[in-house]
Amino acid sequence: MTYGGHDPMRIEGEEYIRRLKEDGVVAKVSLYPQAIHGFFLMAGELDAGKKCIDEVATTLRNAFNSTPTGSSVKSVPRSTPRN
Repeated sequence: MTYGGHDPMRIEGEEYIRRLKEDGVVAKVSLYPQAIHGFFLMAGELDAGKKCIDEVATTLRNAFNSTPTGSSVKSVPRSTPRN
């Protein structure tokens, strides 16, 4: 999740997502342009926080429901270290 305004971690977050996708991990960036830092912790007061919590919950619910029972999650080793 990234937010509008001055998000000091936005570039790093988007780079992290890019690297996850390169490694075959299903990932996405959600930008909340009108939000402020920590907005998801203010879900009781901010609509963007409520939307963010709902988005995360739905994504996790869908991921858990699509994993077959008895399967195990396996990590994919990196072929070369990144700096």
